[in-house]
This record gives sequence, structure tokens and C-alpha cells, in this order.
Amino acid sequence: MNEKNLNNNKGAMSIFNKKGMLVFPNPKEKRTICNQEKLLVFTACYCPNGHNLVTENAKINEFNGILLEISDDENTGYVALSPVYGCKTRIAVGIKLQDGKQYKISCTECHVELPTYSECHCGAHIFALFLDKESSYHSFVGACNRIGCENSYIQIGEELITSARLQEL
Repeated sequence: MNEKNLNNNKGAMSIFNKKGMLVFPNPKEKRTICNQEKLLVFTACYCPNGHNLVTENAKINEFNGILLEISDDENTGYVALSPVYGCKTRIAVGIKLQDGKQYKISCTECHVELPTYSECHCGAHIFALFLDKESSYHSFVGACNRIGCENSYIQIGEELITSARLQEL
């Protein structure tokens, strides 16, 4: 990670602590994990080059979060997503996310853009987080790159799993 690239906004404070680790601010409101009997928690998600995007450096509700590089035409930052499927908690660092805007989503290690799987019903794109290092569309998590669109799903083989479907399992 390049601190210079992260702090390209004028007046931005350093987002690294003295040990070089990313500092994630606490959300103002206390969020809890869904009070569901069954939770699906991702312990690994990969970029096309096989880098694991789930990291202990981005804890969300005591789980290791999914850390992604996010950018628009002017700014680059990071977003940590909850690894609990269906939980919409996210924390942005180094970039102000605008509702309704589409962003480029990349790997934090190799900076390769995550591939587009399909077009979303909102007109944006569904990007893929692979569930194995082989980067196969046989098993991946798809999510919309438009802030505010909550379209996401899991594809395993020929089975499509949505949040509603997960509660039936």
C-alpha cells in the first residue's frame, strides 16, 4: 500500500498508525450483526491474481473484513466490507463515498481491478470476488459497484444464493 496514493486529498490526515497499519474509524452508531440463527461469513475472497481480500487489519463486528481499494476519476481510498453475507456494514477510509455513484473496485495488494461479471439491474456493474484462488466464476460473490445499490449474491456452480434464499437453507 502506498501512503502517498492514499493521502492524495488535500488536508487528509494520515490513515496509518506508527506501525504502518491502516486505521479504521469506529462508526458513530453501534451496529450489531443480524440476529439471525444462521450466518454466512466469508473467511476468504480472492482477486483474479489470487490475493486474499479478507484481512485481520479490517475488523468489523469482530470478524476479519473484506478490504478493497476503491476509486473514482479523482480519488482513491479503501473500503472495508463486512464479511457476513447480508450485513451491509462498510467503512470508507481516504475517500468520501457518494450515494448513487459507481466506483472502480480493485485489489489492495496488486491493484488489479476486480472483473465485471454482469450488468446490475440498476445499470451499474456486478463485480466478482472469487471464493477460490483459481478465480473461477464457478464460485464467487457478486456485488454492485454503485453505492446504495444493495444487489449482491453468491454463485456456486449453477446455484444462485441471495440473502432471501440463505434464510431458507
